[in-house]
Amino acid sequence: MGRPQKVGLDYFSHDTDLSKSDKIEELEILYGNDGYAVYLKLLERIYKKGDRLDISDAETIQILSRNCN
Repeated sequence: MGRPQKVGLDYFSHDTDLSKSDKIEELEILYGNDGYAVYLKLLERIYKKGDRLDISDAETIQILSRNCN
């Protein structure tokens, strides 16, 4: 008997030089560390659910807004 198939990930790899990426540096220029933090929070939610994040409903948008200030 096999293990039940899992949706999403418990962890994802994080490059040690992610903050040197041009896109991340631009986020930090515009929004400081908050931009970097929001980006990583979004990645966490996306990978936890699978490979996509559905933001079509108002409840999900409110949750994201609250979690990311």
